[in-house]
Amino acid sequence: MLSYDRKTVPIAEGVNVKVDLIVQAISSISEMTASFTADVFFSQIWLDPGLAFENITKCLANLTLSYRTIDDIWLPNVCFQNSKSTLIHSSPTPNIFLLIYPNGTIWVNYRVKVEAPCELDMSSFPMDVQRCTMTFESYSFNVGRVRLDWLETAVILDLQGKLPDFELTLYTWKKQQFYYPAGQWDQLKATFYFRRTYGYYILQLYLPTYASVFISWIAFWLDPKCLPGRITLGVSSLMALTFQYGNVARSLPKVSYMKAMDVWIFASMGFIFLSLVELAVVGHVDKTTQKTNDWQEEISEEIARKRSDIECNYQIRARKRQAKS
Repeated sequence: MLSYDRKTVPIAEGVNVKVDLIVQAISSISEMTASFTADVFFSQIWLDPGLAFENITKCLANLTLSYRTIDDIWLPNVCFQNSKSTLIHSSPTPNIFLLIYPNGTIWVNYRVKVEAPCELDMSSFPMDVQRCTMTFESYSFNVGRVRLDWLETAVILDLQGKLPDFELTLYTWKKQQFYYPAGQWDQLKATFYFRRTYGYYILQLYLPTYASVFISWIAFWLDPKCLPGRITLGVSSLMALTFQYGNVARSLPKVSYMKAMDVWIFASMGFIFLSLVELAVVGHVDKTTQKTNDWQEEISEEIARKRSDIECNYQIRARKRQAKS
């Protein structure tokens, strides 16, 4: 132990490091930052023969040490490679667990709050599924020095509470390799699939848009002569629909592709717009019909007047002829 060097890799051929992940809580998923936040227990297990004590004492099954001892031993430096932020909990001291077995096997566990990225795809919103990934790799050593792999129980869920707008439907894990200019690195990926619970959007979006479209159709049953009232119904429905859409879209990222919600809103706007077009057509037809009727009445009156004048003239001439005879 006196000759132990924390700066040297314990095994010249390279160290095999086993990793596992226990997800304690998923506190949020943010569409605006395309990330999710989780509290996890993150473990690393490897063999360091320089710390074996089985030849020193047979009385200890294992040795648990203070978190401060971490700074005195060699570490594989496995990190959250793709995290946006990472914080080791301190309640009240840093939540770091260090255990050494007699043969030199080391188990280090951290309780960490990590914010990791999600591959945001809003095309099916609000019935979408989001995929979020945590990636682990050794920050300091390539596969020539550190080889990573998952434990048999790679990812375990011990969730406390649930998210209000998402539910975890699937999680997977895999191992892959990535090439950097400095060499080849092992990467471990844990992927989580979250399905959005869309009950909120049924109440806040779908039902109000249904109501707006149906209200715009009430104008079809009104008297065509009540044109101002019919137009007011249609325009009010269109404004209400626009407000509902803006209220939901305000909390979403500004993506440049069409979402399922956009298709629904535009279709609803199309129905309301067509109802306004129908009102305009009815108003135009009614006005044209009224003008035609007025013109026909004027012609009929003029014909009747001319006929009356002709009859009067005929009667006057007939009387004059009778008087002469």
